[in-house]
Amino acid sequence: MRIRSILFATGIILTFTFCGVKSTSLKSAGEIRPSYANGGGYRLKKFKTNGENRNGFSVIINLFKTDGGPFDYQATLIYGCNEYVIDSDKKTLTLETSDIPTQFKIISVGYFVIETEPISFSRNDSIAIDFILAEDDRPLINCE
Repeated sequence: MRIRSILFATGIILTFTFCGVKSTSLKSAGEIRPSYANGGGYRLKKFKTNGENRNGFSVIINLFKTDGGPFDYQATLIYGCNEYVIDSDKKTLTLETSDIPTQFKIISVGYFVIETEPISFSRNDSIAIDFILAEDDRPLINCE
């Protein structure tokens, strides 16, 4: 009887764990917006940060390859006139709110540039951007 109770409890815990993992991945899924015609793009999720009173907004940056795997190389995020080095697959930044819509651009050597459409922000906004980078397979030309 005790073994049956333990198995039942374990089954419930695994079910809730699976549902939690599945719902997290569903939240991150969404329409990929192309950036130019280079095979890459981005996914954007905008949400409010409750309970905070600040003049800026948070940006969560996730980098992926087109096959869905994590992007393991260094990249540069350009926001306005600012540049941020992204050296892992995820980075969180707190940026100041601007009155004009702003674009984000991600650049990495050997990959096509990904640029978002202009995005407007207000106080306590937060966004998560999944950049999907496509490898630049164009040949390098040396014109010496």
